[in-house]
Amino acid sequence: MVSPGEPLHLRSAGREWTLNLSDARENAVLVAGPAPARWIDPVPAVDLVECARGYAAAVAGRAARATTLGGDAYTVLILCRALHLHATGRPAGKAAAARWVARRHPRWSGLADRATAWRLGPDGPAGDGHRQVLAFAVWAADELSRPSPVEDAAGDLGRPPAPRCTSG
Repeated sequence: MVSPGEPLHLRSAGREWTLNLSDARENAVLVAGPAPARWIDPVPAVDLVECARGYAAAVAGRAARATTLGGDAYTVLILCRALHLHATGRPAGKAAAARWVARRHPRWSGLADRATAWRLGPDGPAGDGHRQVLAFAVWAADELSRPSPVEDAAGDLGRPPAPRCTSG
């Protein structure tokens, strides 16, 4: 694993890595060696939805502690991605998910647009929009607590529910 400011190191990949592994499998740009699809199994959409729900709940729970525009942008855009995945079963990038939320939920279109701009602009202290970010986090958490169309379509599948995926 490579994280900014840290040396290369190994880490166990638990269920919280499901979204990252799926993204690597489906979207990796191959430089050398075998394609990731040869050694990373496909991830069922219901598992992606469950992991996105758990991660989004953790992000929403930390939203009040965000003190910068970058923190607010991250909160909004991660929740947009989770909402898109929850509704469609397909992952989307931050900008695409924000556009989807803006179209699907006009009440939040201005916030989604601003979060995209905050992400691309210079960071600074969280501004007047922070209260709207907190309201969005509450709303998104409520939306994500409901069964998704993906889960409804999959039914029980005869397996136990996937453990919740969260981030530490």
